[in-house]
Amino acid sequence: MAIVPPDGSFDIDRTALVAVRFSEPIDPASVSTATVRLTASGQPIVGLVSLGENGLYAFFLADAPLVAGVEQVVTLEGLRDLAGNALPTLTTRFTTVHRPEIRLFEPTHGPAGTMVT
Repeated sequence: MAIVPPDGSFDIDRTALVAVRFSEPIDPASVSTATVRLTASGQPIVGLVSLGENGLYAFFLADAPLVAGVEQVVTLEGLRDLAGNALPTLTTRFTTVHRPEIRLFEPTHGPAGTMVT
């Protein structure tokens, strides 16, 4: 099984798609927001879970951009293959990119009302 973003990665885009590649097809009936979850600070992230490539992939897409600079936790629990065998529970983590911080603004002079483009 492979997951993107990879476990322990950081500076991940806030609109990233979470993708899971399985070694064998997954039972579509076992795939839902209850079995493929994304959380941040212990709170569930609302989003859409879908299957692709005849059950070899599962995708999670958040409804809104993820919070900047926060660890996101992906949990796979309760999934089954087509034979009905349970897959082991798996948890991975990644951190979203931090918000940009403006530390200096130049030029520091000019007439009031000057437009900056």
